[in-house]
Amino acid sequence: MSQGTRCHQLAMYVTYFAPFNMVADAPNEYIADKHCINLISSLPSSWDDTKPVDGKIGEYIIMAKRNGDNWFLSGMNNELPREGKVKLDFLGKGNYTATLFVDGINADRIGTDYKVSSFEVNALSFINYKMVQGGGFVVSILKKKE
Repeated sequence: MSQGTRCHQLAMYVTYFAPFNMVADAPNEYIADKHCINLISSLPSSWDDTKPVDGKIGEYIIMAKRNGDNWFLSGMNNELPREGKVKLDFLGKGNYTATLFVDGINADRIGTDYKVSSFEVNALSFINYKMVQGGGFVVSILKKKE
C-alpha cells in the first residue's frame, strides 16, 4: 500500500527535483493504466524554470515547472481536503492544451480513483482543483503549434 492518492503520487514527479524518475511496481500495473504512464514518460529530466505558485508548509504545495514552451503544474495536499484555482498567468503568449489529472469522486476511499480531462488554456485561464485528504493534481500544459 502507498500513501496518498494516485494524483498525489503523480504530482511528486513534478514537485520534487528528480532528474532520474522511476516507477516502482509490477509492470502489468502500468500497462493497465496508460494515462499515468504516458504522463510519467512525457516528463522532462531537466527544467528551464520553476515557480512556486502557492502553498503553506506542512499543508499543501502548488508548483509550476517549464521545459521549453511546455509547462507542468502540480499540487500535493496534507490530510485535509482542499480546493481552489490557479491562475495560469505564467504561461507565454499563445494557446496551450492542458491535460488535467485530479482526484476522482471516490479518491478519499479508493486512492487509485482519478479523472483525466483535456482542454485549451492560455495566460488568462484558471485551473480549478479539488484535492481530497492526501490528494493531489497534476497538469501537463503543452504549447499548441501555430
